Amino acid sequence: MKSVFSLSIKDWEVFLEEKGEQKFRLKQILEWIYRKRVSSFSEMGNLSKGLRESLTQSFFFEPLSVKTVLESKNDPGTKKILLETEDQLPVEMVLIPNEKGKETLCLSSQSGCPLACGFCATGGMGFLRNLSAEEILYQFYLALKEYSLSNVVFMGMGEPFLNPALFEVLDKMTLKDFFAFPDRDITVSTAGIPDGIMKMSDYKQIRLAWSYHSSFDEKRAKLFPGLSKTISLEDIKKAFIQYQKMTKKRITLEYLLIGGINTQRDEAMALKKLSRDLFFHLNLIAYNPHPYSEYQKPSRKEIIDFLGFFNDSGIDVSLRKSKGKDIQGACGQLAAKSL
Repeated sequence: MKSVFSLSIKDWEVFLEEKGEQKFRLKQILEWIYRKRVSSFSEMGNLSKGLRESLTQSFFFEPLSVKTVLESKNDPGTKKILLETEDQLPVEMVLIPNEKGKETLCLSSQSGCPLACGFCATGGMGFLRNLSAEEILYQFYLALKEYSLSNVVFMGMGEPFLNPALFEVLDKMTLKDFFAFPDRDITVSTAGIPDGIMKMSDYKQIRLAWSYHSSFDEKRAKLFPGLSKTISLEDIKKAFIQYQKMTKKRITLEYLLIGGINTQRDEAMALKKLSRDLFFHLNLIAYNPHPYSEYQKPSRKEIIDFLGFFNDSGIDVSLRKSKGKDIQGACGQLAAKSL
């Protein structure tokens, strides 16, 4: 059996033709799944009993099972949802209330991650496998079904551009026959995979973020050990510059402030130099400690001093407040832990 979220329009057309059903049934089925977000075929009241039974015998809804839901006590409304694949691999998604009175969904593209970044808890898990398109879409479906989403970020477990299913997912999230979610409200974050960056020029309204964290090769070799062996900072920079030539879109530079590591003046000066070639919003995030790394959060002085380096720089800078640290659900903490 296949998950409904794995099926293309053509797959549905072939199935309905084989069952001798009229073409208008396709629109009805898609509306039940992607607009009304039902959980079973029995809820599809305007379909015949025979068609509902055929659908039930052929397809299923849940490629992931929900194992635990953790809610932050320190940041009310922030939830980490631990899921499991059919082959019993862990997946996490996080929901974060925002200033719009809605939620931001942080979803995962892999179980574990092959990049083994030194600052990230997911990297400490090792790489288990890519999630299928339906496994990623099911996270999105669950969130839409239960919450009011204003935006979606691919900033959970895994490097999105190392999963070939990503672009099928983006299509189904945004196309009118499927979820029809606004593409401008989706952000894909990458450590820096040039091929993926360039392919995003075909998705001009979807936002792109670069997990950056240092301009110096010696530090990046420790922060990004898997990436730095094969892809240089210069290659990543060139890909983003070319992407901007093609799209005219600003990117977000995600910069973890790690105590004693990357909060010095030379890092700020390097970012200023980078801004001559690349148009970006600089999003600073105080590092969130976790058991997989010895890195420490920055002091208040380090944060204030680093922000001060950008006074009158012309660079748009913000300091993100991480939520969900008490449930290991904040940036860099996802490692399938239920506490």
